[in-house]
Amino acid sequence: MKVLIAGGGVAGLTLAALLRPRGHQITVVDPGHGSDDGFALALWPHGTRVLHAVGVHDRLVERGLPMRRYTARSGSGALLTTSGPPAGIARHGYLGTVPRSDLVEMLATACDHVEHRTGRIVALQQHHAGVDARLDDGTTFEADLLVGADGIGSAVRTALLGPQPRHDTGWTCATWWTEAADHPGDAGETLEFWGAGSFVGCYPCQGRVCLIVGGPSDTVRGPQARAWLRRTLTGAGLPADRLLPGSDDERWLWPMTDVRSTRWVRDRVALVGDAAAAFLPTAGMGASMALESAAALADELSRCDAGHVPFALRRYERRRKGRVERAQRQSRHFARALFTSSSTVARLRNGIVARMSVDRLLDPLVRDLEHPA
Repeated sequence: MKVLIAGGGVAGLTLAALLRPRGHQITVVDPGHGSDDGFALALWPHGTRVLHAVGVHDRLVERGLPMRRYTARSGSGALLTTSGPPAGIARHGYLGTVPRSDLVEMLATACDHVEHRTGRIVALQQHHAGVDARLDDGTTFEADLLVGADGIGSAVRTALLGPQPRHDTGWTCATWWTEAADHPGDAGETLEFWGAGSFVGCYPCQGRVCLIVGGPSDTVRGPQARAWLRRTLTGAGLPADRLLPGSDDERWLWPMTDVRSTRWVRDRVALVGDAAAAFLPTAGMGASMALESAAALADELSRCDAGHVPFALRRYERRRKGRVERAQRQSRHFARALFTSSSTVARLRNGIVARMSVDRLLDPLVRDLEHPA
């Protein structure tokens, strides 16, 4: 089959790597601009199990950092809860953090014999036997199926379904990297500070740490943003002089929005990853769900020929949409608790978290591991 994949990120490359050994003619189209290095990814066993099939799991273990402890503190640094990962995680697979750029690079190494084109799909037209797609440079492609793996702002999704509503929390996060020696926690310890009107996350990877500091968008994006970041870090008891980036250019601003597509497939076009359901980072599940969905799509496509692609895509949607939307709802629930400017609500939230174990906090995500994907 001729398979056209829009997007060379986590979902798109995973799908290409899994389809490649089956002899399909695969083309990945990606704009090829911007940095993939903006943040760290938490990878749960939902997703890391897929990397065995891709052939890069050992490389992930070499370059990733296992998550050994999770600690939540208040915005002023008071301890709320601390624990190792839930006991049930280890029997399902690897749990750790890795820079997004490292994961994308690993996946790309598994995509030999896959054609890569620079560009963006701007229009598509379906017919009985396939899909015609037009790139922004005027090039046209004909394929047996088109997969939109082109992220939260998916052009394929828009061409297929029209604009889809975004869920906007009203918050934005600034994220940047700092040296591993500056990590305020222990090795392998994910550390978060839950304040009123502020959030700080420290996510260690091998050799460096990803800092994510969030607040209401007008605060994080305003002219006083750097002064606000300094006050937020200092208020949490963190060494702001060491942790702040040297210049504003080193910060990447991440709007805390997500998207849920009303449909994932139509005839010979399917959506996967953030194009289908983009995640807030609050549960750390977006990349793992993208990996799992790409594997499910590859599995369904392995059971059909070009003539039966629409049926395979419908089965893929039935397998994945409900599971992914449950995980997305969990990330939204966490966001409602985290992203508050009310001191009263923050005190109540922190009081509840202080009485909860990490196992109970993450129980819905762990229970999902016991169910087929």
